[in-house]
Amino acid sequence: MPLDDLFIQKPEDSSNCSKLCAEYIGGPWINLKDSEFECKLVPGGLCNRVFVCTNKKLTGKGTTKMPEKVLVRTYGSDFVGRRGDMVNVDDAALPLIQEILWEKGLGPKLFGVFDGGRIEEFIEHDNIDPKKRQEMDYLSEIMKKIALVHSLEMPISKKPYGVFNLVKKWFQDGRDNNELLFKPGSVEPELEKYREELASFDWAKEMDWFEKCLPLVNSRPVFNHNDIQYANIFLRRDGKTLEEKIFIFDYENCSYGFRGYDLAFFLYAKSVDFFAPEFWKNVFWPEQSDICHLLAVYMTYHFKNLPTIDPEVDTLEHLCMEVDFFLLLVLLLRLCVCYKKLSNTFQEVLHYSNTEIARYNERKKILLQKYPFLAGIEDVQNGKDNFDKFNSIMKWLA
Repeated sequence: MPLDDLFIQKPEDSSNCSKLCAEYIGGPWINLKDSEFECKLVPGGLCNRVFVCTNKKLTGKGTTKMPEKVLVRTYGSDFVGRRGDMVNVDDAALPLIQEILWEKGLGPKLFGVFDGGRIEEFIEHDNIDPKKRQEMDYLSEIMKKIALVHSLEMPISKKPYGVFNLVKKWFQDGRDNNELLFKPGSVEPELEKYREELASFDWAKEMDWFEKCLPLVNSRPVFNHNDIQYANIFLRRDGKTLEEKIFIFDYENCSYGFRGYDLAFFLYAKSVDFFAPEFWKNVFWPEQSDICHLLAVYMTYHFKNLPTIDPEVDTLEHLCMEVDFFLLLVLLLRLCVCYKKLSNTFQEVLHYSNTEIARYNERKKILLQKYPFLAGIEDVQNGKDNFDKFNSIMKWLA
């Protein structure tokens, strides 16, 4: 399925949303005529479908308890199914998470929870101007919000391997079910070399190396958003300062995970406009000085909420290593989209996979040059001995 097809509203969407709003909000949302109800699909979601629904009878009369506009969010999509292969928590836990986020001022109010989705407050907002997305004022405020998210305690599984396990699952799904990927001549001739490259990518070797490195990198497990990108960040219109305006939303893929992953994901995603033509050609990794500045902002707010500070891992240098390392997992996850979902109408992603494989190999080379204790790991103990030596040298140099 072409990605564009995911963002097309279906004829039955409006009537389905109207029935849900009538049932779960009630009052003036009941028995609305077609002319009194407006439903618009919000484009961009791969793992759920979101609709902005407006009760025109309440225009200018909405209240906190009886809104004139809401979001109807349904879990899953034609791309991922019913969230079955996405990260990370059960459907039943999402409303509880959303309620906690609302109480902390980090999420919208809930109006209804139904089988397969929920109805929530629509927050009037503006998107961040693309020209301002690289400005340090905006980036610093976002890093503060990420630190706040990472400080939250949620009543869900604390196992931090959700994204890592997702990559392994998608790799296995692609290997078992993606016949086109392993069939010579199944794509256009000019794409054949890209198909061969993706088909021969040694996922098992990379995942084995990554898994052995995890305990050496030793990133703190925290509550992760897992999808912090500008598509999920907006400016609240009711905010007065930039700090009050910046708002991270869409926690559908949240879980406990490693803090380094959330940070690496945002630093990568901030440099990509996924809706631009051939976006894969215009990705740039931030300068090291910018990364250090942003991580220092995060560190200041993150450490305020830690019960204890570990001098081995709670340093700027260690955070930089975590980000460098988990960037590779971000790139592997994006490659999985190509590996798992390739089809005759999805061949355009092969251009993306070719660029992303090259980017992965480049960033891994840089990582191993900067942190040689991660190179040539055969077992965790050998890697740990190398890490201890490396850490001793770094302390001596400091």
